Amino acid sequence: MAYKFLMDNQSFLALFEAYLTSERRASPHTVVAYKTDLHQFVDYLSGLAPAKIVTEVTAQDLRGWMMALAKIALTHRSINRKMAALRIFYAFLQKRAFMMGHPTDALKSLKGKKRLPIFFQEKELLACLDPYLFPVNFSGLRDQLILELLYGTGMRLAELIALCQTDINLADGTVKVVGKRDKARIIPFPRPLKQSIAAYLLEKEKLGYHLTPPLIVTDAGRPCYPMFIYRVQEVFRIHYACQSA
Repeated sequence: MAYKFLMDNQSFLALFEAYLTSERRASPHTVVAYKTDLHQFVDYLSGLAPAKIVTEVTAQDLRGWMMALAKIALTHRSINRKMAALRIFYAFLQKRAFMMGHPTDALKSLKGKKRLPIFFQEKELLACLDPYLFPVNFSGLRDQLILELLYGTGMRLAELIALCQTDINLADGTVKVVGKRDKARIIPFPRPLKQSIAAYLLEKEKLGYHLTPPLIVTDAGRPCYPMFIYRVQEVFRIHYACQSA
């Protein structure tokens, strides 16, 4: 590994943080969450072998960290979140040609207990949506809209992903949702949600993404997918848990 003599673990983490901020345009809370998880992992590596760098990590090392986290009674959901951070980190390292393999490929997510979905009343949701959690740009407006649609209307994740711009009627303040067995229903939404949709659509048009049929798209203008939505929800859950503590 030529890079071993040029870069240390902190250098790799600094490059990844710059990637999250500049290329992925991740929110500050997302960046902090990933940094925390990765620094914890690097500390674990240092305990195994002080000279070991992240590009030398094996799947066995990762499983060892999962076991160590389980021993301190961390929930499966929290462990899976940390593993998700590692997957994104190692995908970045592989994309930048810092390493050939992808040690997270052999990892399997831990099964957690099923929970009932959480629904928020309009006032409660708005109180939880800290304005500093979402930057005032396309990504921030989209992530906030995702949460408002999911928790404010009660629509399912698959319904949100399938939602098209033509399903939104801003004049009437309604959204048409197509559920299981192609059953459609009309859901009214409150004024704050109407404002969020309008602001998001404006930014979407500025980027030239308004011709993409799905309402919610990625930073690259492509249709969103389940893991994309899960990541937005996870950032909000962490923030909500911190507020409630």
